Amino acid sequence: MPAFSVGRTQELLYSLNQLELENRLPDLNYYVDSPLSIEATMIMQKYPEYFNKTIQKIMKTDSDPFGFKGLRFIKTVDQSKQLNFMDGP
Repeated sequence: MPAFSVGRTQELLYSLNQLELENRLPDLNYYVDSPLSIEATMIMQKYPEYFNKTIQKIMKTDSDPFGFKGLRFIKTVDQSKQLNFMDGP
């Protein structure tokens, strides 16, 4: 699913994390294949005091609102190329 690096990627990760918390996320691997998206997510994670009240409340029980089981960050060109040869969704 294409996403913009700043904002939409984090919204998607947050939504997928919420599904994981509700035990509604399928047991699959989820890939973020964008260095800019990864960097933007890491920067956002460093400043939780700027999150809205809803996310701050969630962080009392879930320390990473953008992380969940099966999430993989693709950081190199070789890792990105390898995605083309994977079976499954």
